[in-house]
Amino acid sequence: MTTRRQLLLSAAAALSAPAFVAAQASPLQEDAMWVWGEPILAPDRALPDFADRRCIANLYVYVSPAAADALLSERREAVEVVQAIAGKGRRLYAVAGEPEWTRGAELPAHAAQLVRLTQSTRLFDGLHFDVEPNALPEWLDTAARSRLAEGALRFYENAGAFAPSTKIDAAVNPIFAAVPVRNGNFMRLLAERVSSVSLMAYRASVARAIEWARPAVGEIVAAKRPWRMAVLAGDGEPGTSWQCAEPARFLAAMAELRERIERNFPASLCAGLAFQDFNGLARLFDGERHC
Repeated sequence: MTTRRQLLLSAAAALSAPAFVAAQASPLQEDAMWVWGEPILAPDRALPDFADRRCIANLYVYVSPAAADALLSERREAVEVVQAIAGKGRRLYAVAGEPEWTRGAELPAHAAQLVRLTQSTRLFDGLHFDVEPNALPEWLDTAARSRLAEGALRFYENAGAFAPSTKIDAAVNPIFAAVPVRNGNFMRLLAERVSSVSLMAYRASVARAIEWARPAVGEIVAAKRPWRMAVLAGDGEPGTSWQCAEPARFLAAMAELRERIERNFPASLCAGLAFQDFNGLARLFDGERHC
């Protein structure tokens, strides 16, 4: 078993290595990272280099309605930004999502726009939707919770119907594993309706993150879907974010997290970690942790 001393030594070596995962032996290296803001119309030129240095293979890139319009109309500047972000083989997922999307019967206009984008261009490798009904105030009501879970399933069914050949990744909260819907489990039924999921088991402790994720991973395994363990590096509630950690400690924790995922969930299809988000992760490594 890897000792804490070995993990810390590996992490220290990784700080001077060109890759985020250079000193990690784990095969869980298909990492992803969320990129919010307006990364296409107001790009951060440091993003491609950061993703290269940290070996981020997948980017969940927010695409606003205005950015989607620019790309659908083939505006050169916008297309070139996307191509630069993709670099040499990085996979991009077009991102959008609102908790209110669980309330309607039709596919929301913004989501439909991103579906058209992935269907009519080759700029993106898939879609990532962050639709969290648990963020709505009525989620606290048990009866409303089932209705919102039903709405989320309906959203992903609609998205899949309009984009049957497109990879769709969904951001999911571990709490979904405790919600019954349609005589089944919300987490499992949602996972079955997408290509993969990113599990937002945000805890600033490896042991606590594993335990928080455990019931949800069981449902994801039952759905036979690939997944990533999401890690919060930006702002969050107390006890959820790594933003105040020193880079060496953070890297050691990520190496430990990968090892524990393999040990605790050996039958799962875990593809790596997903970092929330670019700005938070960059600040953490640049030493600008406002803590």
